Amino acid sequence: MILLEINNRVVEDTLTLKIKNAQAGLKNESIDVTVADFDGVLYHISNLNGDKAKIRISIALKFYKQLQEHGADELLKRVYGSYLMAAAESGYNVTCLIDLDNIPSDWTEVVQKMGLLKRNCFASVFEKYFDFQVAGDEGQNRAVIHYRDDETLYVEAKADRVTVVFSTRFRDEDDVIIGKVFMQELKEGLRASHTAPPVLFSHREPPRELQDTDAKVDNNVGYVTFVLFPRHTAKNTRDNTINLIHMFRHYLHYHIKCSKAYIHSRMRAKTSEFLKVLNRARPENKSTDKKTITMAGSRLEKIGTIFSRTTGLIQSKALNWNDRPIWYDIYAKFPPKDEPRFDRPVANIQLRNIFYPEDKIRAIFHRNNKQIGLVSLENRSPTLTQKFIEIYTKVKEQYGDESVSEEQLYKEAIDIINRDRYNKAVEEPEEGEAVKLSLAFKEAQNKQKPTGISVKDLFQE
Repeated sequence: MILLEINNRVVEDTLTLKIKNAQAGLKNESIDVTVADFDGVLYHISNLNGDKAKIRISIALKFYKQLQEHGADELLKRVYGSYLMAAAESGYNVTCLIDLDNIPSDWTEVVQKMGLLKRNCFASVFEKYFDFQVAGDEGQNRAVIHYRDDETLYVEAKADRVTVVFSTRFRDEDDVIIGKVFMQELKEGLRASHTAPPVLFSHREPPRELQDTDAKVDNNVGYVTFVLFPRHTAKNTRDNTINLIHMFRHYLHYHIKCSKAYIHSRMRAKTSEFLKVLNRARPENKSTDKKTITMAGSRLEKIGTIFSRTTGLIQSKALNWNDRPIWYDIYAKFPPKDEPRFDRPVANIQLRNIFYPEDKIRAIFHRNNKQIGLVSLENRSPTLTQKFIEIYTKVKEQYGDESVSEEQLYKEAIDIINRDRYNKAVEEPEEGEAVKLSLAFKEAQNKQKPTGISVKDLFQE
């Protein structure tokens, strides 16, 4: 799975370009860039009062007032220091200022901080409740952050853990199914990493921690609960915890969209395969052109028709008039537009190409291997022919544009198949392999123990 970047790459690249141009002595140019981020967040990069040397970076969050209740202003002052402006730009919540005439030596770190402006705003609520957990303070009310119009973040601290609950809305019914599968994989992650926090997922109904709140109950709403223990909230690990958990909602929906895209690609591939089968099975269009189906023997048959030959027999008295064929009068009354002569031009009929590359490979394999063996319809594993086609195609792709004979490709593909079969060989016959009755009967006889009773003993009184 892919972890999304926690920083805003557009903001960092824009500031880096402006600073490098200033260091190179290039003329400062005006800038006015608006960048959108997750959760409806907007960045605005512009000049302060028209001064091209002063670059102003502002951010607007719809839920910033809720973050202020948990110490967002204090955290930003601690992180950004003198770069943070006392009064934010109109229409924005936080504004920082960079002076191109006074570029600091650690300007790369400053640029990275500007790209993490949204992350640091979110960090205030997590750091506050992490400190509550470390101090063992359980009496604090839970934090409720409406970070989207219909989605909410809940954070609550206990003496031994911090509980973080995301409510997320699925726009499509299919997203609910894929989301359940995704959350099941997160639960299984505990087996691979014992340090991972437990994850709980509830569909429609809110978890027990939110029973006394206004949490929504809806078929398209899901609740994801993370239980963070002291090892996740410690001073040396909390930064990484905040980086990962504040991006979880976007991480979930990003992979749902990727899963749907993968499913669609597989459906298109399967549809293409079925269309190939249909194209092979489609009957040819019936041609209205008349074709000569008899082979001409004599010169007369080559240049004449059956009507002219019958007429010659009648004129030479070799055929009695009363014995003429029943079609003779109809042919004479309604002669065809084109006489069905053997030497007439061949009809210009374009033959359709119904063969695919795999058909040619299959023909090469069966031409050299007459005895392929039986195939079990219950065996779902690829047949020998399918394996040969796949290996032959891969070997041909490895050579690329090099000219290689079919015989050489065939030998290499057969060698690979034989080597794989040798490595996978077992004592029992493979599934789908033909079983000879004679050998089975002999093996049964050898395994049968002698009874030690003769025929004479059976008839003794």
